[in-house]
Amino acid sequence: MRGPIACLFLAAALWAQPAPVPAEVKTRLAALLPKGGDAARFYSSDLYRYMDGGADIYLKYGLVALAHREYKRAGVDMTVDVFDMGGPLQAFGIYSAERSPEYHFIDIGTEGYSSESTLNFLQGRYYVRLSAFGDGASPALDSFARAISRSIGGDRSLPALLDMLPRENRVARSEKYVVGAPAGHDFLSPALTASYQFDGQATTLVISLAEDAGEAERRVEQLRQYYSQSGGEAIFFARGRLAVLCLHAPAGAAAFLDKVKP
Repeated sequence: MRGPIACLFLAAALWAQPAPVPAEVKTRLAALLPKGGDAARFYSSDLYRYMDGGADIYLKYGLVALAHREYKRAGVDMTVDVFDMGGPLQAFGIYSAERSPEYHFIDIGTEGYSSESTLNFLQGRYYVRLSAFGDGASPALDSFARAISRSIGGDRSLPALLDMLPRENRVARSEKYVVGAPAGHDFLSPALTASYQFDGQATTLVISLAEDAGEAERRVEQLRQYYSQSGGEAIFFARGRLAVLCLHAPAGAAAFLDKVKP
């Protein structure tokens, strides 16, 4: 017979067990992986078992499951990770969190980038990361990535929500979908962000996506309170369900910000 303390520890252990990846999700993800290699492994809320220290951000963006497989072919060691993020916006979010405008971009999937030993791309609800080592690693990465992209299929457009960000003077590939403290403010989550250049001046635009107009007004009031205490150069306002924050606004900011549309 277990005592109350033992039962408490047992309940905590059971509660901490990660939920298994559903069979239908495993089947769908496994179909995207190239044939051969080691047995596929799957992770969801237990992603920390595979990505110790790097799992939290994937879970914040809504990870459904990860399919992981390793390959050895013709002197090349390859690792393939296919993250099902649940939707295109969430997949873009984690992809954009790891990308930089300075990377070498390639025409695979919706958008991708590569180095000598890595290749990452976005497509639909999936974020795909590949790494390879050995002679012939670069062409192997390209071949595997294109095969996975064909298996995913479907629309290769970026999320339509990004159209809220004005295109004029926007730094290419600086757009992000942020779920953790945009511009340092938790209350602005989630938000779209992008960098702009106006006559050599760097400008940051944050479009906070509130549930409704009332919530957008409350977020703007929090910004008002923050800047009344801290000072700083910023323009902020509500427009529909959007709370808009512009840091280091350019000359003629009104015309620029007028292009933000709900």
